[in-house]
Amino acid sequence: MADMNFTVDANTNPAIRNLDRLNKKVESLNSTFDGFRTALAGLAFGVAINNAVKYADAVQDVTMATGIATQNVLGFSQAVFLSGGDSEKAQQSLLKFVQTIGEAAEGSKTAQSAFAQVGVSLNDLRTLSEQDLLQKTITGLAGITDASKTKTCTRVAW
Repeated sequence: MADMNFTVDANTNPAIRNLDRLNKKVESLNSTFDGFRTALAGLAFGVAINNAVKYADAVQDVTMATGIATQNVLGFSQAVFLSGGDSEKAQQSLLKFVQTIGEAAEGSKTAQSAFAQVGVSLNDLRTLSEQDLLQKTITGLAGITDASKTKTCTRVAW
């Protein structure tokens, strides 16, 4: 049996140059993507700050319109959010609540009845602050065991 030896001589220089060029293009592309990621992060941060400022303005507006302390507006909004609601609708509910207080004070029997069912009297409506009325109403709602009665009261007041 005879041994055979083969020698293959290949010039790989062009392939190495092409791979180097490809590597440089990939590095350039990675650098571009890094800049893009940084820009997106900055944009997202800017949007988050803008939303936070808008939310703070909305809370302040509700506080000024209702006379309910900022921490109570925030607490109410968070409680509604944690219950699956929307914090913007929670703020609208507080505005409606104060409007209903006015309606009850002006003689609306429906509003007066809803407040009476949660333990808020006509005297309370005349003498307590909106914040105190909110607390008393929430406490009264928590004490109602009949779900349909709770729903009726909240529909009228909120």
